[in-house]
This record gives sequence, structure tokens and C-alpha cells, in this order.
Amino acid sequence: MILTVWNDTNAAGHLGVREDWQWQFGALSIFLSWMVLIMFIRNMPTLGMYVVMFHHVFLTFMKFFVVFGLFILGFALSFHCLLQNQYAFRVWWNAVIKTSLMMIGEFGFEDIFLAEVAAIETGADSHTITVSTVNYRAVSYILFIFFLIIMSIIIMNLLVGLAVDDIKGVQENAELESLAMQVSRM
Repeated sequence: MILTVWNDTNAAGHLGVREDWQWQFGALSIFLSWMVLIMFIRNMPTLGMYVVMFHHVFLTFMKFFVVFGLFILGFALSFHCLLQNQYAFRVWWNAVIKTSLMMIGEFGFEDIFLAEVAAIETGADSHTITVSTVNYRAVSYILFIFFLIIMSIIIMNLLVGLAVDDIKGVQENAELESLAMQVSRM
């Protein structure tokens, strides 16, 4: 935190403007400070159980993340190949981010599949030609349907099921873990 408020240049002292690295360290410091607060809350008898539940669910998600990541990468790279004429899928890492957002419900179906580009022809018969932004429409639709079924329904329900199972296990051992945390505080 000290690095974010320490002025290392004369301009910052006179103008009150922080350096870019100070903003970045400041943002990380704020996040880490809140994480430390959450770790302190873990020792409280009434609220600590929720932090323990989160911890168990997070560890389960991290175990499942390898399989989850393979699904995301598979769909993202496929969408990148089929839809790279669109900004969201032009670069593979943007395709990974867009695919992750699509998995949580922000599909943007109209923007991806129904967007059209109008081109005006010049000449004697001036008219407008409408061109679709999806080059491989059939394969893209089929892949999108598979994505909806696998990622939005199956994987998300699996994640919810794993979280519910973890929370159930923590609640069954709640009294024992609460006593263990009280002993560790002594």
C-alpha cells in the first residue's frame, strides 16, 4: 500500500498525479486487503462458516477447472476459426474471453449470427447488397447449439451440483470446524 501513495517523481508531487504502476499496485493492494479481511472473518463463529464454504467450493472448482478449461478452449478455438471476421473472435485470446462470457449467459446471438454488413454498389444500377458477417453459417449454428447444450446446460449444472455437494458437506461438519477454528484462535 505504501508504494501506491509514495511519490517517486517531482511531477507527481507537484501535480498530484500518480504513475501508472501506482494505480496498478493500488488496485492489487485493495483487492488483497479485502482478501485478508475475509480471512479474518473466517475466524468469526457466525460468519466464518460462509468463508469455509466458499473455500471448499473454490477448491472443488479448481479441481474441475482442467476439464472446464479444455471445453472453453475447444469451443473458443472453433469459434475463432469460424467467426474470425468478427471482432470478438478475431484473436484467439479474445475468443476465449467471449466464449467464457457466452457460457454465463451473454450469448450476443444477434451480434454474432444476425449482424449484416450493407455494401453499396456504384454504377448505373446503384443498389445495396447485404452481406452476412457469418461465413460458415451451417457449421457455426451447429457448433453454437452444441455449445448451448454442453456449456450452458450440462457444465453449469455440474458446477452447481458440485457446489451444493460441497456446501452440504461443510454444513454437516459445521460444528466441528467451528470448534477447530476457536481452538486455533487460542
